[in-house]
Amino acid sequence: MHISCNKTTLLNAINFVIKPTSTKTTKPITNCIYINADRGGLKLISNNYDISIETDYIESEIYSKGSVAIDSKRFESIIRSLPEGIIDIKVDDKFLCDIKLGKFESKLKGMDPKEFPMPVEVLNVEEPVVIKEKTLKNMINKTIFAVATDNNRPILKGELLKLDGGVFSIVAIDGFRVAWRMEDIGVKGYNEIVVPGETMKIVQSLLGDNEDEVQIYSSSRNVKFIINGSSVVSSLLEGVYINYENLFKIDSPINLNVETKLLSSAVERTKLMYEDSKVIPIEIKVENENLNIRTESDYGDINEDIEVKGEGEISIKFNTKYLSDILKAIDEEYICLNMNTEKSPCIITGIYDESYKYFILPINSK
Repeated sequence: MHISCNKTTLLNAINFVIKPTSTKTTKPITNCIYINADRGGLKLISNNYDISIETDYIESEIYSKGSVAIDSKRFESIIRSLPEGIIDIKVDDKFLCDIKLGKFESKLKGMDPKEFPMPVEVLNVEEPVVIKEKTLKNMINKTIFAVATDNNRPILKGELLKLDGGVFSIVAIDGFRVAWRMEDIGVKGYNEIVVPGETMKIVQSLLGDNEDEVQIYSSSRNVKFIINGSSVVSSLLEGVYINYENLFKIDSPINLNVETKLLSSAVERTKLMYEDSKVIPIEIKVENENLNIRTESDYGDINEDIEVKGEGEISIKFNTKYLSDILKAIDEEYICLNMNTEKSPCIITGIYDESYKYFILPINSK
C-alpha cells in the first residue's frame, strides 16, 4: 500500500475513529485502526467488538492499494506531532509502515489486516430515523448524565431511543432520576431500541452544531448512526426498559414556578460546603411563595431564599448532584416543580416548553 494525505485531513479522520480503541484488552488488534486504500479511496475503521466506527472516503492520493492494522495511539501521536504538509505512507508485505513528511521518517510496525474484526452489517433494518445533528446532540447532552453506571439493571446502562407518531424521544434512567427529551421530527412509524450509554457518548462527541442530517438505522441487535457519510455501529442492549411514562402520571398538588438560573446557582453554591462526596444532601422548604435552600456540613452551612410562584408547603431533601445535573440541562428561563410529599418524587417540567420532563427521587428524611 502506498498513499499520501494532508496531515490535517488524516488527523481528523484518526480522531473520528479512535474512540472505540481500548488499551485494556487481551486482543491487541482492537487497539488498532484499520487503514484501507482501494479503488474508492482511503478509509479508516476502528472496532472493539461492541462499537465500530468507519469514516467516509477521505481526500488522498492512492498510488497502490492495500490495507494494514496499526496501533491507534502511536499512529495518532506521530501524525499529531507533525507539521502541516502532505504525509506519505508506504506499507510493505510485512506490514511495516514507513511514514514520511519532509525530513521526518518513522517506521511503525503494523499488524495483518486479516486479523482485524470488520464492522457487522446492520441487516433487516427499520426505516431510518432522520434527525438534525444539532438536535440529536442537544437531546443526548440533556439526558446522558442520567444513564445508570452500575450493573444492578444492565438495561439502564443504555438510553432508550423511541419513535412514536412522529415524536422522537431519548430517555435515561439511573434508578434515582429520569431524563426525558422529546422532539417532533415528522418521521412516521414506531420503533424503540436501547443503545449503550458508551455508544451514545461516542456519538455525542462526533456530532456538530449544524443542520446536517443524521440517519439512524436499527435491527433487532444493532444500530447504525450515519454522520456525514461516516458510520457508527453498535450492539443494542437486550431486555425490557422501564415504563417511564407511568412514573410521570402521579398526583402532584404542589406546583411551583421558579427561575431556572436562580435555583441552579443556589444549588451549585451548596456544594461549597462539601468535599468529594457521592451524596450531598440539600433541604428545600417551601411556604408562602418562598423556596428556602439549606445545607449543613462539618465546614459550615448555607441558607438561601428564592421567590417562587404557586401554592403549597413542603420540606424535602435531594442529592445535590442529581438535582444540579437536571437544572444545568434546562435552557428554559422558568421551570415548574411538581411535588406531593417529602417521600414522593419531584417532577420538573417546562412552563411553556413541552420538549422535556425530569423526575428525581428525594433522599429519605431520616
